Formats: sequence, C-alpha cells, structure tokens
Amino acid sequence: AQELENEIIKPFDLKNGPLFRTQLYQLDKKEWAFFFMPHHSIWDGWSFDIFLKELTILYQDFKSKRKS
Repeated sequence: AQELENEIIKPFDLKNGPLFRTQLYQLDKKEWAFFFMPHHSIWDGWSFDIFLKELTILYQDFKSKRKS
C-alpha cells in the first residue's frame, strides 16, 4: 500500500516524460491491481471513457483466452 501511495504523490517530469505511469501490483496470491496515472495535460473525460471501454474488452478477452 505504501508503494502505491508513493507512486500517487510522485510528481511528473513534464520536460522529459513520460506523462503517464502504469504498474501492476500483486495484492495477494490471486488478486492484482492495475495502476494507471496519466497527467491531466494528456487526459480528459472523453479519453477516459474510451480507454476504460478498450481495457475492459481486452481484459475480458484475456480472461476468456480469446484473441483480441
């Protein structure tokens, strides 16, 4: 939990990037959390809806062992 909190408060390097961060955290033996944090300059509500829809479809395909 502390590692995730540190990632949340870590500032972005606007000059050198990247302008988003991702990380996969293992919470226990069968539970994982995907962390995605974009800088507000590259993100808006419209983009979020598209991203979430695409990510959900890809994850469902992965879980069902379907080709994306």
